[in-house]
Amino acid sequence: MAQSTEKNYAGTPEDRDRKASGRERDEAKRMVDDMDAKKKSSTFAALDSIKKRYFNRLLGDKGIKVKSPKVSSVEETSLGKITTIPKIVRPNMNEIEIQPILKNFSYVRILYDTMANEYFYEAIEPKLIEEESELLDVLKEILVENLEMLDDADRGRKENYLRRIVDGLLRELGVELHPVSKERVLYYVYRDFIRYGPIDVVMTDIQVEDVSCDGSGNSASSSIRCRKNASSITCIVTSSDTARSTSS
Repeated sequence: MAQSTEKNYAGTPEDRDRKASGRERDEAKRMVDDMDAKKKSSTFAALDSIKKRYFNRLLGDKGIKVKSPKVSSVEETSLGKITTIPKIVRPNMNEIEIQPILKNFSYVRILYDTMANEYFYEAIEPKLIEEESELLDVLKEILVENLEMLDDADRGRKENYLRRIVDGLLRELGVELHPVSKERVLYYVYRDFIRYGPIDVVMTDIQVEDVSCDGSGNSASSSIRCRKNASSITCIVTSSDTARSTSS
């Protein structure tokens, strides 16, 4: 009998999830409420502009309809896939292989430069449209100032926590996102708060044996060198917040 009472008191997993979601909605509301009046005013003014441009993009005739990954539960979208593999525009670059690192989100492509006789390692991440990038900046600014991360939690729990917080913030900020946009934005929230930031693809790739990096800040991406399958290759990072680089 005691065991049954204890089980009922703890509640079902669904009950615990609902309670957690409620706590994180309250936390998101507190984050927005705690912003000073001037900052809140400027933030909401910026969001109004982002929302107008975003929905004009969704409803306009510039979108290209393609099938999106199953993770979004959407058959077609004018936003394209969560991550699009960029076309190779240089005729001297040949694709050797391409592998998913985080399925539907990040990939690695090995290229061979026939002129320089060198191999290149290209890290590919979701490319944000302008409005998604601006919204991500707003969310990250709020999260950096207020977020209390679960230090002792595993990555899965941290991702669930962040997703609920972002859901709450979007609700409080009055922002509705297409599922593809939401997954892109969440990818960068996860990447920058609980993973390795701009070098996450390289650090996560189990086939990379060694990484060295010279320089700092934005210049570092052009001098990352990796060791893959005992061959030295130069990293080319392709994402929304880092520039495409060439070998030195």
